[in-house]
Amino acid sequence: MVKRLGNITYTDLIPLSKVYDQIKQDAGSEDALLTSLLDAACRYLEDEYGFIMAEIACRVMLDTWPSGKYRFEVAPLGSVTSVTYVDGDGANQTLTSSDYSVNSDEYPGAIHFTNCPDLKNQLGAVTINFDAGFASTELPVPIVQAVLMMVATMYELRQNEVTARTISKVETSTHMLLSPYKVSVFR
Repeated sequence: MVKRLGNITYTDLIPLSKVYDQIKQDAGSEDALLTSLLDAACRYLEDEYGFIMAEIACRVMLDTWPSGKYRFEVAPLGSVTSVTYVDGDGANQTLTSSDYSVNSDEYPGAIHFTNCPDLKNQLGAVTINFDAGFASTELPVPIVQAVLMMVATMYELRQNEVTARTISKVETSTHMLLSPYKVSVFR
């Protein structure tokens, strides 16, 4: 499981002015609510589809060295900043970058280990630190549009029960916008 080592301020990526335009309201009247809905929509879409909307430091811990290449569960991959491991004697070690290769051009990115030293038999024996997420100027328009659609839907439909027809249309539209960015990893 990927752990983010920081937080993303989603209003830096999608200004509230765009949200107000989407819901056709005057700016400033619902800032707190819309910021909350924007955060919820962004986190939901990131978790559901596996992309990260802004560059952020991340970490994944593995119990063993992966066989073959390891595909990251989030995208897009920026760079791998370090790989550390607990050797057979229980000492923390850093793997040199010549002992692995990274392909950040794939979606999702992948790492292939060419040298896999002995590990201590413990949970989280391998730690991969990496940067992932879209650069602030590269957030795809379909993702922004899907977020705006979700925020508008949550703003308009604030109760627990709604007609399935309305939700079905929104889910289909957002799915069509986001399907090219879905991260699929099979282990």
